[in-house]
Amino acid sequence: MANTFGAARLLGAGAPLAYALQAAASLAAAGVVVIVCRHRLSLPTRAATLAVATLVAAPLVLLYDLMLGTIAAAWLVRDGASPAALPWQKLALAGLFLLLLGGRGLAGNWHVPVFPLAAIALFAIAGARAWREMSPIYCGKRISSRS
Repeated sequence: MANTFGAARLLGAGAPLAYALQAAASLAAAGVVVIVCRHRLSLPTRAATLAVATLVAAPLVLLYDLMLGTIAAAWLVRDGASPAALPWQKLALAGLFLLLLGGRGLAGNWHVPVFPLAAIALFAIAGARAWREMSPIYCGKRISSRS
């Protein structure tokens, strides 16, 4: 499974701990979505955050569900010229893409939960973008386009 529960189980955690970690991830994802929507940030940031938070919060995520992550990444890349976009974000998104190409081998052979970690990393990238947009002034201009 490509969610927090699956990652915890792959790393050897018991079922109760894995359920607790999944619940915490779901609550954190829901909280970030509420904050992003209430602050009325730009549409690309809201859409990317909602899409990737769905991946993090869902109790069952399989490999084909990672397409939601592609949608989130596309929103972030689309708005790459935004002042809220950090220089390293495009490189991080490209690295995640390359990591996911060989993710099944890493997960199967080395027991590394690549897919859940990729979803969490994408969630962190979207959260960093939202955090920067919430700051009222960045380089003398308003970051959020409020669309």
